[in-house]
Amino acid sequence: MVVALPIADRRESYRFYREALGHTAVGELASDGVPEPLRFVVNEGLRRGVDRTG
Repeated sequence: MVVALPIADRRESYRFYREALGHTAVGELASDGVPEPLRFVVNEGLRRGVDRTG
């Protein structure tokens, strides 16, 4: 299951979820160095997806 949340900045969101929450990102790195799609492992059955709002 993926729970998606809106974000304004991919790079800042990537840093926050990794450093502050300790989540592991999954996906291939895009040209900006951030995985695309930007998804994080929350637990075995749950992924957090973050999508740009603009």
